[in-house]
Amino acid sequence: MLVSYKADEFEIKGASTYTSVDNQYKCIMEGRIYNASELVTKLKKAGVYLKTESDAEMVMALYRFSGTDAWSELRGEFALIIYDQKAKKLIAVRDGFGIKPLYYNLVNDGIYLASKLSKLETRARLAEKQLDYDGLAHYFTFQYIPEEMTYLKGIKHLMAGCSLTYELGKGAEIKPYQLMKVIEGRRTSALTTELVRETITESIHTRVQAGLCMGTFLSGGIDSTIITKVAKQYNSNIKAFSIGYDCPKYSELDDAKKSAEAIGVELISRIVNAREYWQATKDSIVHLETPLADPSAPVLYLLAELASKKVDAVLSGEGADELFGGYPIYKEVDGLKLFTYVPDGVKSKMLGLARSIPNIKGKGYLMRGCTPLKNRYIGNAFIFTEEEKEQLLKFKGASWHAITDPIYEKIADLSPLEQMQTIDLHTWAKGDILLKAERLTKAHGLEVRMPFLDDAVLNIANELTKAEKISGKTSKALLRAAFKNDLPEHMQKMKKRGFPVPLATWLRTELYDDAQAVLQRPYVNHFIDQELALRMLTDHQKGKRDLSRPLWTLIIFVLWLQQKCLLS
Repeated sequence: MLVSYKADEFEIKGASTYTSVDNQYKCIMEGRIYNASELVTKLKKAGVYLKTESDAEMVMALYRFSGTDAWSELRGEFALIIYDQKAKKLIAVRDGFGIKPLYYNLVNDGIYLASKLSKLETRARLAEKQLDYDGLAHYFTFQYIPEEMTYLKGIKHLMAGCSLTYELGKGAEIKPYQLMKVIEGRRTSALTTELVRETITESIHTRVQAGLCMGTFLSGGIDSTIITKVAKQYNSNIKAFSIGYDCPKYSELDDAKKSAEAIGVELISRIVNAREYWQATKDSIVHLETPLADPSAPVLYLLAELASKKVDAVLSGEGADELFGGYPIYKEVDGLKLFTYVPDGVKSKMLGLARSIPNIKGKGYLMRGCTPLKNRYIGNAFIFTEEEKEQLLKFKGASWHAITDPIYEKIADLSPLEQMQTIDLHTWAKGDILLKAERLTKAHGLEVRMPFLDDAVLNIANELTKAEKISGKTSKALLRAAFKNDLPEHMQKMKKRGFPVPLATWLRTELYDDAQAVLQRPYVNHFIDQELALRMLTDHQKGKRDLSRPLWTLIIFVLWLQQKCLLS
């Protein structure tokens, strides 16, 4: 969709619009409201007449009834715009988890809004001089451009859980309509496995639509297996989809097959080779629009393509790791516990000593333990340090602290584990996980629904103690316990993998020549140190060290520049 409100003219392109009976309001909405029936009942009891069963009409009626308090009542994934013709006011709202995108561009006498960046590129005169180098510098740290930034000056991504109000002559005002989502955690917990199970089951149930051909993304891991098992209870014809590789070491397909057989669902899968992965990489860049160096993005693109041939919507397990403590790095909290007893002054001296010693075993452990969390943890991916970016990039941008420090300030009273989870929820999840899931499924006309990203599930996660998340070497401890009887035997002690990609191997073999050709493109040296990038590729190819992730970040950046016609 593309919406413009300029010089008292409101125009909509590429989206269906609901207009109120009295013609005062217009509403455009992308997404789905899962508690719509409850809100309709509330409105009808209050004497509000609804002509249709559309979410857009219900949202508009709720806004007229409750005002801006309406937004916090909505449960689902959505990006919506309401225009009040009488008040000459436009309101744009985005869901609290940030599942659906919404971009805006303020101009002298109006505003443009769109669900796709490309719709606004021409308005911002896509050219090198319009690039937002702060956003691009952050990309080389995080492997994505964090909200609310984009790669273009003037175009912003409306932050999750915020509303934007625009009135002619007054400009725009952006406000959060709900408190920042935080993983608070508890020292003691009254939770039971039954309550956790019921809450998650209900969330899955609300997203399984009767009469709709539906599927699940089944990696063979815990989250997707739980979703598939529960969803089958409400839709016996549900199908599961998975991807494997021609490198057996990295393929999870055998685990997915075992899970599908245990649950009793049909598994539709395919094996991907290096050439197919490379083509999917170039195809997915077009649909992502913004640079994203997650190696699993092309895999998700191929998985969505596979699913779109059989079903209309899929359930996926995004959010479970952030909420229930699933990422392996979270176990670092216990591993570094010893340093909590060391005075800050002593840790500072130990850190200086660690920096001066050569790269020997234990140096990394010492440096992590002596470095404050906010100075070392920015989320699940940390690609290039500020020092490395200074050597590599031919442009300057803001430090990554500009993104994470404001969040750390709001969660200073949380434990280290909860701080890490909250940072991930507001950086990694929004900028990477949700971006690729929403864009790459939509590229194939497929709808994705995410049961774990639900306020009721978040509320349960906020009650968890540390031991209910991580118990010894076991992650997502209470989640596993709650669905113990649903998990096949082969999964009881399974470690997290999550569609691992044989990228390191492919960059040394089948994709080496492609990577080299990309990094040798003319004018690459205008943005990055081309000689250094090629030297990194050679070091990786010779097996000196695994540089697959930083190399992939460089490769995606160059491919993205080419796609945007900013590189010859």
